Amino acid sequence: MKLNLNCDLQLFQMTLRGGSEALKKKEFKSIDDVMRALKTPLSPIRKFFIKNYLLPWARDSVGIRENSKYFMIWMNDQQRQVQWKIAKMMVEEGLIPDAESMFFLTPEEIQKLVEGERNALLLAKVRLRKRVYVKTDKYKFEKIIKGPKMTPRNLEDNNLKIDRSKGGLVRMTGTPVSGGKIRARICVSEDITEADAIQVNI
Repeated sequence: MKLNLNCDLQLFQMTLRGGSEALKKKEFKSIDDVMRALKTPLSPIRKFFIKNYLLPWARDSVGIRENSKYFMIWMNDQQRQVQWKIAKMMVEEGLIPDAESMFFLTPEEIQKLVEGERNALLLAKVRLRKRVYVKTDKYKFEKIIKGPKMTPRNLEDNNLKIDRSKGGLVRMTGTPVSGGKIRARICVSEDITEADAIQVNI
């Protein structure tokens, strides 16, 4: 697997391809500078409200948003650490074969095992859910889902439809993660477990 420094180098190259605009240092503007740059005519009362209430509140909200995001990520991490610790303890006590199995049990089923119930059916459910997960993990859903229907786009067929009349070309759409354009051969990975096969050549 070659996904180490190569990835960082590629991201750096993409940034450079974005031109000088991508490398410009961000300038901090004071509230007075922002007010002077406004081209919309405003009454003195509106200017006073924007300068003393709206703009300070908007800037503070950015910090509040980032703090709330940090707290949510921290809470999720704490929860995961506790779950892994419980899973390892369950393995040591012989309740489950491996720590990962706990994440294929419902809270009610975990409670039954912890309370001493020895039911082979629960472990059979874990094995079945692991097999089903291999398939369901490859499902792709729409970015915006309306209503209770949550049918994956590739429920019936995960394969790309290739137009052989055009030399085997296929048009794909998606969300870019970096700026710039590139023309190259692509590899489609349906599952994170296929990441080992990814080769990055500089």
